[in-house]
Amino acid sequence: MDDAIQQFELGRSAIFVEVLNLPHIRSLIFSANQKLPTLKSTVRRLEADFNRYKKKMKKSDPH
Repeated sequence: MDDAIQQFELGRSAIFVEVLNLPHIRSLIFSANQKLPTLKSTVRRLEADFNRYKKKMKKSDPH
């Protein structure tokens, strides 16, 4: 049983390596990594806007 699991793990990691070596997958990963900082700053900006909006709503809420 352990041998079968080990064979499965080896096969799975070999497939993973093959997929990572496909040129279009590599370029997708590269472009995603390039866009990540922009995405992070956009999320931070949206969170800040949302927090300001929540504060404004709290102030205008009569309850």
